[in-house]
Amino acid sequence: MHKLLLASVVLAPALAHAEPEAISAEAKPPTLRMSAEIDPADYTIYHGYGGFIGIHPAATGHWRFRIGGGAATMPSVAVENNDNNTGWKERIDPVITLAAHYYFGHGRGGLFTGPVLGASTLTFTAPMGGKVDVDNVFAGFDVGYRWFPFKSIGLVITPHLGAVIPLYKSEEPEVGMEKYDLLPVIPLPQLLVGYEFDVLK
Repeated sequence: MHKLLLASVVLAPALAHAEPEAISAEAKPPTLRMSAEIDPADYTIYHGYGGFIGIHPAATGHWRFRIGGGAATMPSVAVENNDNNTGWKERIDPVITLAAHYYFGHGRGGLFTGPVLGASTLTFTAPMGGKVDVDNVFAGFDVGYRWFPFKSIGLVITPHLGAVIPLYKSEEPEVGMEKYDLLPVIPLPQLLVGYEFDVLK
């Protein structure tokens, strides 16, 4: 009994020091994580395509970065948003976006927000059938939540909502005497589904 107590006294400090190190080793994120994601609505609702690549270096801490691109035909409910815009159609082809997101938690996912910058070509079709292509650059912010349903695999689901404002447009969306009224602030809802990989341990 005395020997057991003595062993406990001797080993206790060593175990106390070893345990935090083991926890720290488990909690340490990999050097680089990457993800590939899509918005299913691009293929099912918007008659287009799209994809997103995300990177999260351990060196950037809470910041994660994403580049995306694609094309979409906007639904009439989004395009014909006032009486003047009735009958217009809009196609985005292509669009490229860059985003930097700050995550408030300490794990792989959670709540995030951050700036978005992008460029696109918008093709507007007027009610009478004429078309005009408008190149534009935009910037804004978005907020969302990155959810990993399973701890052991990288499946990830990310609902988020953005809002952007046009910074530059090559010309006004006009065809003859018809003019489309652009919104000053454009909402960008998305639901991304993808997979995240630990690229560098």
